[in-house]
Amino acid sequence: MDIPYSLMWLVLSVARGGATCGDLKYRDPAIKGRNVTFVFKPDNYQSELLPILKHHRNNNYFISNAIVRNDQDNHLYYIVLNSTDHGSTSYAVIYGRCCSFWLRIFVYSDQRSTVELGYFPNTAVINNITASYVRQWHNATSSSDMHLSAGHLSESEDPNWEFVLTIHNVDRWMTGNYSVRCTDGRTGGDKFTQPVEIAVIVPSGKPSLHSYNHTSDCEDCLVGIDGKDLDKHIYCHTTGGSVPTIYVGESNVTVHFISNDTYQPLYVARKDDHMKVVTCSVFNAAMVSPLNTSSKLYVAVRPDKAVLNVPELKEGQPANITCTTTGGRPSSTLSLMLNANNMSSIVITTTHYNDDLTYISSIYLNENAKREWHSLKVACYQHTHFFAASYMTEEETIYCRYPPSEIFLEKPVIPSKLQDIYHLVKDFNDNCSLQWTSDKPLLLKDRHPEKRTNLKSMMSILNVSVTKEDFGNVLCCSAVCSSFKRKHDKQGIKETKGASPLPWIAAAVGCLILIIIVAGLVVIVVRKRNVETLETSPGNDDTTYAMVDKPRIKRTPEKTRHVPTKATYDDTLVYADLDIEHLEETSKSVQNKKRSTDSEPVEYVEINFSARAQISESENIYQN
Repeated sequence: MDIPYSLMWLVLSVARGGATCGDLKYRDPAIKGRNVTFVFKPDNYQSELLPILKHHRNNNYFISNAIVRNDQDNHLYYIVLNSTDHGSTSYAVIYGRCCSFWLRIFVYSDQRSTVELGYFPNTAVINNITASYVRQWHNATSSSDMHLSAGHLSESEDPNWEFVLTIHNVDRWMTGNYSVRCTDGRTGGDKFTQPVEIAVIVPSGKPSLHSYNHTSDCEDCLVGIDGKDLDKHIYCHTTGGSVPTIYVGESNVTVHFISNDTYQPLYVARKDDHMKVVTCSVFNAAMVSPLNTSSKLYVAVRPDKAVLNVPELKEGQPANITCTTTGGRPSSTLSLMLNANNMSSIVITTTHYNDDLTYISSIYLNENAKREWHSLKVACYQHTHFFAASYMTEEETIYCRYPPSEIFLEKPVIPSKLQDIYHLVKDFNDNCSLQWTSDKPLLLKDRHPEKRTNLKSMMSILNVSVTKEDFGNVLCCSAVCSSFKRKHDKQGIKETKGASPLPWIAAAVGCLILIIIVAGLVVIVVRKRNVETLETSPGNDDTTYAMVDKPRIKRTPEKTRHVPTKATYDDTLVYADLDIEHLEETSKSVQNKKRSTDSEPVEYVEINFSARAQISESENIYQN
């Protein structure tokens, strides 16, 4: 079964120096916390001499506290050193008047299912076997004694007076300092050996890089911010307790531990670090080779403040209101605000890359200018992801030129031969003027229209002299504005018959005819009533007609003239002839007869009642 490895491992390197007098080696492996055995074989063995082990630290040399055993049979010396004393450094042996070469050792940790701690008693303890010395294994990290128990802690004694403590089922949590407490039974007689550090190392898990921020520009990238520490934005996670190594590009950066196997780099991101590779690597003695993971670094850059451009607009033409920002990463979100209302429905946004991989963002109105925009306030709102503070440009006022909205002609109610024609335009702010035209230029000859202008309207009054021969001619007035090439006359407004008085004359004649007809009817009714009065005798209910011998007077019927009973009010003049003279004579005759009947004396005649005559219709003098 595979067993995790613990405690440190080191790679051997050799450094030589000084006058050598023998060969110095050490027994591999050198495990931290356990004894390291050096073997020294002198070139000129002298049994009375003992080698002295020294070590190098901070450019100084120190005598090492080691145990030397002489193997006279093989002319060798065994030098036993506790690796906890000095750890990884360089060692050499002084032998008489010469010195061996320097030997550098690297201590490594090898985690197995068990860990062994060795204890060599002092020589005085060994020689004084009658003394009551008590040996107790001690956990210096927790300041507690370690009691032997089957399957957990066991002790053995080697022939060379080395006592070995074996710790079973070691895991990473057993990392700490251990020692031996020794007492001779006297009060205050406790003595402790120098602590030995056990660093239990397990193979690290594969590291992983993570980012607190994310961007759609590069979904798999780590995200940092220009000028900010990366430790606030990215981290590396790995198990096993080993501190990883983090690189930004080729730079090895400082790493500090946070919690829960999380490590962060201490590095300030710069604009030039954009798209560099960040690598997190982990390696320890329990691993055969390092484990690495890498991701690209996306560096966000604060853009320049947005710039709003509001030119003079013309109604109906493209509204070239734009807002632009440069130098940002990622691209900024821009909004055009018209009187604090977002115009998102009629805008287009464009984005382009700069050579330094930053963005140019622009927004503009995708609609023609409207007169309703005149005098409104417009501003540009800017927001960039990863940067909390948004920006709003100063408000600018829109100036939009527009032509007249209303154009119409107006003429007086009562026409005259010399009449005024008015042309009025309303609601404009451009430099406009009114121009009169006609298909008969003589109508406008020597005519100078009167102009009246105020802030938003303009009137032109034209006095035109017309006759009936001008019927059908056209007068047209147009508004001409300097900012617009076309003329504005509102659906081609023109006056076609307003200059002719004939329709008014026809109406007056029609009214006169109607009056004459009514008067004639009244006269006829009065005459008929007078005739009926003459035919009836007063006071006699029975009327008898007698033969009257009276010369017949035959009247020649006069020519009948037709009187129109209906006047037309079209544009064509209609003439009507009335027999006014006949009507007047008839009226006088009736009145004279009435007066003669009332004033003349009554003439009596002899009437033959037995004889009656039939009067023909043609001889009836009372016939109407």
